[in-house]
Amino acid sequence: RRFTTSSEYLSPPSGLFAQNISDRSVTLTRSDNSLSETGFKVEKSENGEDFELAGEVGAGVTTFLYSDLSANQELFFRVYGYNANAISLYTDSIAIKTMNNPPDEPQLLLPGNGAMEIPVNEITLNWDASDPDFGDNLQADLYLDTNPDPALFAENITETAFKLSDL
Repeated sequence: RRFTTSSEYLSPPSGLFAQNISDRSVTLTRSDNSLSETGFKVEKSENGEDFELAGEVGAGVTTFLYSDLSANQELFFRVYGYNANAISLYTDSIAIKTMNNPPDEPQLLLPGNGAMEIPVNEITLNWDASDPDFGDNLQADLYLDTNPDPALFAENITETAFKLSDL
């Protein structure tokens, strides 16, 4: 960093805010408090201390889309303004955490859809369940009925099989 005289001083940007956080991107917005900047540099960090350049925008631009993220990732961001003679102070840094990937849609394996004439006391539903995020605990809710709006039969099932012994 370089020190500036009062005639070279750039008012720092302020109010850094994250919005539209998904599993792959975030939009950063902030206030532009200077009229003499050439642009703004956005820095990122994985630990809140060691920052590196994430990108830059031109003068007067108050939003920045960062799209090099992965699901369930935490990053810190800060912004500063610059021109040929000076750089501003940083905004306060902000932390963001991207969204988790949703689990894959479960696939019913047994009995097959439309199976008929199975004794009620012998029915065990089995399904395949997976999640792209390692370590997530999956839970399922089971709805049973012949109507288009089925009733909740069991909830928070953590296994991939359920015996229908209480029908």
